[in-house]
Amino acid sequence: MIFYRVFSRAFFVAMLPLLLVVPASTAEKQDLENQFIGDDVFGSEVLGNDVRPSYYRVSDVGDDGSLKIRVEPVAGAEVIGEYALEAGPIEILKIENGWGYVIAGEGNAWVNMAHLREIPVPKVGNSYLPQGLVCAGTEPFWYSEISGEEITYSRLDDAGLNFSITEAGGFDGRSGPNSFVQAIGASGDNGPDSVMYAIVSGRQCSDGMSDRNYGWWVNLLITSPRGTSAVEGCCSLR
Repeated sequence: MIFYRVFSRAFFVAMLPLLLVVPASTAEKQDLENQFIGDDVFGSEVLGNDVRPSYYRVSDVGDDGSLKIRVEPVAGAEVIGEYALEAGPIEILKIENGWGYVIAGEGNAWVNMAHLREIPVPKVGNSYLPQGLVCAGTEPFWYSEISGEEITYSRLDDAGLNFSITEAGGFDGRSGPNSFVQAIGASGDNGPDSVMYAIVSGRQCSDGMSDRNYGWWVNLLITSPRGTSAVEGCCSLR
């Protein structure tokens, strides 16, 4: 049942560009998008900010030599951490009134964007995804890393699987930051007959268990000699 629900949602996300080709009003298109990729998602919670994260480096700092990480987007707010000069890439989930929203510890916090400069990061194939994404989910607990050439995947009840990326790109016909990755089994008992598909969206996402929000939401569909399974979760660049 879980597989069906994840795969169905992933399928409709992939099919949405075709559906939106049919002439429709702006309101009708928005309603259709909300129906298939809206906020009501099982497991991880998609928070609806349909903008992929951007990446920055600390370009200048204050007299004490660091950029402060604050609990609120206000200059006098409590400091809970800091970035050194030239630290980066720093993943910015959103920007509000000159402040960037970042992952910090077990939650999120804010940094002053005046001290940051945007930088390019290597992408996975032709997708929007930065190389080095770390993804995870709960119920079941799983962990995955997406590099430029491979995807690793493991669960608490699994020794782990390795997949070589064969294709990666963005969704045709959509302005949203959605990407796909296809990979085949690289070694061991998952072998070349195993396939993984990842659909990753640039949307703020919560794992449902912590106070931390992430910038990427992912669905994975894995087929191997062990069977077929599907999971969903959140990702960040670390």
